Amino acid sequence: MFTSLRVLAYVVSLSLATHAVAQNTEGESEGSDGLTSSEAQINVGDSQAVQTPTFSAAPQPSDDPAPGDWAAWGRESGASRHSPLDEITPDNVSQLEVAWIYRTGDMPEEEGEGKYAPETTPLKVGDNLYLCSAMNVMISLDARTGEEQWRHDPQVDPGAIPYSASCRGVAYYEVPDAADDQACAARIIEGTLDARLIAVDAQTGELCQQFGDGGTVDLWAGIGEKVPGWYSVTSPPVVVQGVLVTGAQVKDGQAEDAPSGVIRGYDAVTGELEWAWDMGNPNLDGLPPEGETYTRGTPNMYHCFLR
Repeated sequence: MFTSLRVLAYVVSLSLATHAVAQNTEGESEGSDGLTSSEAQINVGDSQAVQTPTFSAAPQPSDDPAPGDWAAWGRESGASRHSPLDEITPDNVSQLEVAWIYRTGDMPEEEGEGKYAPETTPLKVGDNLYLCSAMNVMISLDARTGEEQWRHDPQVDPGAIPYSASCRGVAYYEVPDAADDQACAARIIEGTLDARLIAVDAQTGELCQQFGDGGTVDLWAGIGEKVPGWYSVTSPPVVVQGVLVTGAQVKDGQAEDAPSGVIRGYDAVTGELEWAWDMGNPNLDGLPPEGETYTRGTPNMYHCFLR
């Protein structure tokens, strides 16, 4: 019963926090304390008020995808998983023919044998498809021909595989007001089995050097003891007003002192930690003090977030 209540509180609190971050900033009014509505404090029952930051709301392709695009894991930010295209119908679907076949070449060897579970949902933005293989190899294809345009292999060690090697997809983000020829003006971002956030240029597949440490953010920061396979990211981050929101999969039944289920938000351009939500320590909104960790053994959120 206690565990059920903790999980319920976690879901309710996360829902409220996500709503506060994602709300539209247009038409805001100032209260008597001088705060706009998106900066106002949220009070949940008798819990301590939480100050919510305001982030840039620059439009993204995932807000309103072109009819033929699939710009986020669920097609758009609201994850309807519905395409408005209507040329394929129950009457003509039997007439479809294979246009092309693509194989990632990412096959299990030795330590990964029997552990692969590819689950990627490719993104389509314009004439490009973006996907990830079971071991987090990011790939861009020409949507018309299936020709590979680039690939980036983060070299994930098979020892990091938790229950299975799975990558559910990647995220697409366009930097507001970036020049057309600017490196990483549009970027592809993924979370990896060995707990990294990686950003690459959507046009070339090259690492975004200004993101984190040369294109990579270490999600083990603040988690504590590093045991491969215990802490993994299998779902793409969701983009909420310029912030990449991600949780992680914590392997069940290994120890009472398991890694934290902390939810964190990172700047989509710089990779800097914007905020953290630790169920066991709601007053902590960034990295833990040196020598400490996020609360161990808290519930985790490993699947795809909805905005």
